[in-house]
Amino acid sequence: MQMGLVDFLRYFALLFKTTRFGLHVRLLRERQGLSQDELARKAGIDPHYLERLEAGAVYPRAAVLPSLAKALGVTVAELVE
Repeated sequence: MQMGLVDFLRYFALLFKTTRFGLHVRLLRERQGLSQDELARKAGIDPHYLERLEAGAVYPRAAVLPSLAKALGVTVAELVE
């Protein structure tokens, strides 16, 4: 099945969004001087899931955002900006 232009643009936008979010999390984590394992423990999430988030392989579930933001010392709004 061939992907149409609109579908491609939606896919590209989602890919950009997940990559941007992952880089933002990594920057915030590094500013705090935390390793991935430390942040995962503080946020109560699986370290492999955090690794995939930072790599842009997945976009976070809504349930994860509050604990991740708290562990990074930011608001949810600042986390997803």
